[in-house]
Amino acid sequence: MKYQLASHTLAGGRSSNQDRIAVLERDNAVLMVLADGLGGHEGGALAAEILVNTVQHALQAVRQPVITKPSAFLALAIMQAHKLIVARGAGMTPPISPRTTCVACLVQNGYAYWAHVGDSRLYHLRAGNVLLRTLDHTLTEEMHRGGLLSEEEMKRHPEKARLLKAVGGPQIPSISLGEETLLHTGDTLLLCT
Repeated sequence: MKYQLASHTLAGGRSSNQDRIAVLERDNAVLMVLADGLGGHEGGALAAEILVNTVQHALQAVRQPVITKPSAFLALAIMQAHKLIVARGAGMTPPISPRTTCVACLVQNGYAYWAHVGDSRLYHLRAGNVLLRTLDHTLTEEMHRGGLLSEEEMKRHPEKARLLKAVGGPQIPSISLGEETLLHTGDTLLLCT
């Protein structure tokens, strides 16, 4: 399996960067994970760090050469991260509720599998065309899917950044899983916040 990797992150207009990125490589697989800590909640950077580390450790713990249920692996790793984030926040004085969005993608044996929570996205591109974009877990995305907002209206909506799902916090995250996807030579997978 031949591939190229690149990563880049910026703080943007914020005082700190709560993005975390990791790539883990094995003989026949690559795991990419990105987390974007929620700045409106204390501990966003902590939540992002825990998520990335938990997913990395999950892959390192796999002893067999191929992950037989990749989607389940990604979902379980994210759920484990959720539990650890909640526990770490509850153990602080005073307790906090750290949260993060995430997208994780496992490529093995020519197939891609991904999972995401929140508005961190995965794009699958081929020959300059977007084949797939994950759907954000936001109020405006739900309104768009329901036919209440156009794409243009989504961009201007006053609650365009309102998340409905995150890892961490009081609610168990609902994880969106991508279908097993055969990759072609030259395909690009872009994970972004």
